[in-house]
Amino acid sequence: MDTLVMLSGGVDSAGALYNLLTKSDDRIWVHHVYLDHRRNRAREEQVAVNKIKQWLRTNTRSFYSSENTFSYPFHIGANPSDMSVLGFIAGTMVCTIFDRYKVNFDRVMFGHTLVEARSPSATRRKQHLTNFFNFTIQEHITNEEWYADVTYPTLEFPSFNIEKKTLADNMPIELLEMCWSCLSPTIPFTPCGICTSCQDIINIGYFDTVSKQVKEQPI
Repeated sequence: MDTLVMLSGGVDSAGALYNLLTKSDDRIWVHHVYLDHRRNRAREEQVAVNKIKQWLRTNTRSFYSSENTFSYPFHIGANPSDMSVLGFIAGTMVCTIFDRYKVNFDRVMFGHTLVEARSPSATRRKQHLTNFFNFTIQEHITNEEWYADVTYPTLEFPSFNIEKKTLADNMPIELLEMCWSCLSPTIPFTPCGICTSCQDIINIGYFDTVSKQVKEQPI
C-alpha cells in the first residue's frame, strides 16, 4: 500500500506517522508544507520536521520525503485557512507523484486528534480540506490527459477519535521533544503558552516536553 502523510511537525501528525512506520508495511511518502504567513511559526515547524524525519529514519525505517513553500504574507483574515492550503497541496502531490513516478497513492493521512473533532470550526476546516483535495485532483484529471489514470486515494485522519494525551503517551519522549505545536510564537522558538494548540499541550501535561529540542539552527 502506498501512503502519503502530511507532516506539520506537531504532535498529531508526528504521532500518526510514527504509528504508521511502526505498525504497517506501507510504502510511505512524507510531505511538509512550509507555510510562510504572519503567524511566524514556519521556521520552528521546519526545524521540528527535519529533526522528526531524521529521528524516525534512524529509529524506525526508511521513507520518501519532500517539501514545498506556500507563501501568503497578508493580513491573517485575508488568508486561506491552513487546512484549505493543505488540501490543495495534498491533491497536487497525489498528481505530481503519479506524473513523476507512476505511483497512485492508496491513502493520504493527516494528523488530528479528538480535541479537534470536538470543535465545530475544526470540523468545518476538515471539510474544506476535503473539498480542496478532491477539487484539485479533479482539475488535474479533467484538464490534462496524462492524469487520466490518477485514482482518488482515501483521506484518513487516523487519530481523529483518539485523545491527544493517549497519542502522546504512546510516543517516545525523544520524538515528543522534537515536535512543535505553538501556532503563534511571539518570541522565536519559544511556545507562547496562550494559543489553542499550546493550551491543548498544557492540558495533557506535556508543555515542558514538547518543543524542548526545537531550537534555532544556524543558517
